[in-house]
Amino acid sequence: MPRTVLYYLLAIVTVTVAALLRWSLGDIFGPTNYPFFLFFLAVAVCARYGTLGSSLTCAVLGGLTADYFFVHPRFTVGPTSFHSLVAMISYLIVGIAIALFAEANRRAIQRAEQAGARLKVALSVANASTFDWDPQTNALRWPDQYHGVFGSRGGAQTLDEWLSHVHQEDRQRVKDLMLGFPASGQDHLSMDFRIYGADGRQHWEHARLAAIDGRGSDATQISGAVIDVTDLKMAEAVLVRTEKLASAGKLAATVAHEINNPLAAATNLLYLAKQVAVTDRVKDYLNAADLQLARVAAATKRTLAFYKEHTEPVPVAIREVLESAASGLEHKRASKEAALDWQYRDEAVVAGIAGELVHAFSNLLANSMDAVPKHGRVVVRVSRNRNWKDPAGSVMRVSIADNGQGISRADREHLFEPFFTTKGVAGTGLGLWVTQDIIRRHGGRIRIRSQAEGKNTWTVVSVTLPAPLKPAGQVRAGKQVASAAGVQPSVAAG
Repeated sequence: MPRTVLYYLLAIVTVTVAALLRWSLGDIFGPTNYPFFLFFLAVAVCARYGTLGSSLTCAVLGGLTADYFFVHPRFTVGPTSFHSLVAMISYLIVGIAIALFAEANRRAIQRAEQAGARLKVALSVANASTFDWDPQTNALRWPDQYHGVFGSRGGAQTLDEWLSHVHQEDRQRVKDLMLGFPASGQDHLSMDFRIYGADGRQHWEHARLAAIDGRGSDATQISGAVIDVTDLKMAEAVLVRTEKLASAGKLAATVAHEINNPLAAATNLLYLAKQVAVTDRVKDYLNAADLQLARVAAATKRTLAFYKEHTEPVPVAIREVLESAASGLEHKRASKEAALDWQYRDEAVVAGIAGELVHAFSNLLANSMDAVPKHGRVVVRVSRNRNWKDPAGSVMRVSIADNGQGISRADREHLFEPFFTTKGVAGTGLGLWVTQDIIRRHGGRIRIRSQAEGKNTWTVVSVTLPAPLKPAGQVRAGKQVASAAGVQPSVAAG
């Protein structure tokens, strides 16, 4: 049955019920006193649950019914006296007014519900929420449907309970701002802060508060809204890092240009020095120095022209790469009298560019040497592991472990960001960023685990490179294997 028909049936039913009630209560109302009272209620019911048309129909039917049965003289259609005419007109005016008022009220309620639904959708899309705060009791109330980033499913909670989700570095600042806002005399308060969400991740929030009941220290209710601005903060951070990298690139290019000439001179002098009759040990030192100068020259070349090495990957023996990287760090190891343990469980050879891999592992070994205490220990392990993405293949893993002071969890989140360093002025914050880029370009990945709390602290860096080739013993030593072939690093095995 169409809904419109139901609405008009409702008008007929309500008029009938009103007439029956009026008839049964005749002794109370009397023959002529308040004959339209119950019919007004019928119009109100139709206006509430029906439409404007059905409520106007109810008003007309109610007037005719009341006139026929209850307006003196009874059982006549149409007014028979001035009194009955006034009564009928008054009833119709009031009935129509009730219908029009109810219709306007219903439409206002519908508009409010639609606006509320749109606001709810907008808040959900923006990951935002409104809230109310009573500064007298420090009670916060969130919408029941909101569970967003706060890890709370709405309802009431104290200010301290909410602050427990705020990042510890921002917690006191946020608390001071909120508690001081009522007495500050300001109309609004805006603040940005970090908060830990229900997913355990850190989010950036922007909050804005305003007093809506009372002013100053007399304010009894403060309302506000919060919106997740994590994406905006991340975009700002990327922009800042990009600007830093651009500035650093200009500076690096200038420095690289200035050192190019003295670098060439030093390389020529080393070449002449190797032509002189010297001991084998001195020749080893000269070869090692020549290798390091070659690395510097390659770095300046890349810096000056944003150079990317176009050499095709060749078989590279990981033992050669690691020992070449360690040879340049002997002074660091010797200064701390640290032990360097080599554990080769596989003589792996991978396809890569030797100079870049030496650079990457030099950065990792240097970090471990810097981290260990006096008489500390660094363990380098090379092993072949199963490739879970390709069961038929395998991967090569290099693990560098040390018993240094460890890296805190907060710092581990930023280790691979450019210019982030835990070494203070001694570090540039570019080593791990460059290392990760090199490893990724070789199809591998790097992972860092660490323990910085408790008595036993440690750090393990794992580098995984794909598709190991045949063992190093089957690869002919020479320029194809590694540019450092033949260099014997003087690193003591512990």
